[in-house]
Amino acid sequence: MKTIFQFCFVVLSLILIQSCSSDSVEQPFDCNQGNLSISLSTTNNVTSCSDNNGSISVQATGGTAPYLFRINGGNFSSNSSFNNLSAGTYTVEVKDANGCLKVLNSSPSITNIVSSLSVSEVQKTSDTNCSTGNGTLTVTAAGGTTPYTYKIGNGAFGVSNVFNGLETGNYTITVKDAGNCEVTSNQTIERGTTGVSYINEIRNIIIASCNLPQCHSGSNGLPAFTSYADVEIRKNTIKTRLLNNSMPIAPGTISAENRQKIICWIDDGAPNN
Repeated sequence: MKTIFQFCFVVLSLILIQSCSSDSVEQPFDCNQGNLSISLSTTNNVTSCSDNNGSISVQATGGTAPYLFRINGGNFSSNSSFNNLSAGTYTVEVKDANGCLKVLNSSPSITNIVSSLSVSEVQKTSDTNCSTGNGTLTVTAAGGTTPYTYKIGNGAFGVSNVFNGLETGNYTITVKDAGNCEVTSNQTIERGTTGVSYINEIRNIIIASCNLPQCHSGSNGLPAFTSYADVEIRKNTIKTRLLNNSMPIAPGTISAENRQKIICWIDDGAPNN
């Protein structure tokens, strides 16, 4: 009898221990309540345009050690110094033992201490073409060692400092001098008014594609799209449906060119022109 009682007691004890263990859940740490911070210690600029010998050192405080660091979204490591860096601007982060992250507020920059190359002026025109881009960027360089070469985005360097046929958007222009030094300039091509006409173009396109018995003919409870007011008040819905290809309803059809014309007209503000 004693042996059976001891056995039951041991089994019951194991059940209780297992039950306590499974219910013990570690609470997540609230990083908003922490005091983790990161500061810049030193930066060393590159000594020539062909060298990648710049460096950045940072220091972490607060939070919960140990700390891990990374630069420009790379892998985290325990090293708070980053070497063999080229000229440019960098993003440095720290992560502590709680998994909390902090980004160095002022992005450190490494410059070339021997080059005076710069982009002194940029002239640009807006993109006013509906179907293809017609924006332009003209770059003027100064300093460094002439002659200069230029490129846009990931393109190849060339002697022309003028870039044509640009659509609305953001672009990076890079200038390189004869000493292999480079400098970049981030520019935006704004969207201009395309001038697509409602009276001469959009009205006829919409009537031909949408003014059908099963669609916007006015005979099925839906407004007839023969009126500028009926089209203008629904311009945002029309644009959304054109973009997701849910307009017009079959058998209505619309070409890609005419679809883009309507979108451009709406982006112009849907004028009654």
